[in-house]
Amino acid sequence: MKTLRFLLFSAIITLSSCVKDVDYSGKYEGTIYTWEESNPNDVFEYWDAITITEDSWGFNIGNTGNYLDNRGKFQNDSTYEDNVFGYSFRVEEKIVVRKSKLDYERKTTSLDSTGSVVSVYFKEGVLDKQ
Repeated sequence: MKTLRFLLFSAIITLSSCVKDVDYSGKYEGTIYTWEESNPNDVFEYWDAITITEDSWGFNIGNTGNYLDNRGKFQNDSTYEDNVFGYSFRVEEKIVVRKSKLDYERKTTSLDSTGSVVSVYFKEGVLDKQ
């Protein structure tokens, strides 16, 4: 029984020493593509950069206060009100960092004061770590 406990303890120590801390910090650059749902063939592209910094809370995305989870992912669904024009905006955003690539997706839906969809915009791209 002592041998079994020793082997189990040794296996746990071995596995825990194999865990590698991943460093997501750095500058990621690449092309972002954007288009409107009503006109998917009219794609606009531009060069963009996202910087991820490490602080005491974790990996901060562009100093926005949004952080990657321990698997390099960020997902947010939010609604913003525009009191001046009576519109609201529903934003769905997802960022995934793997190795030296950052996958970026964003969908912005604008709604009028009755809740009807006015327009839907998409952004996506794969950015490379510099």
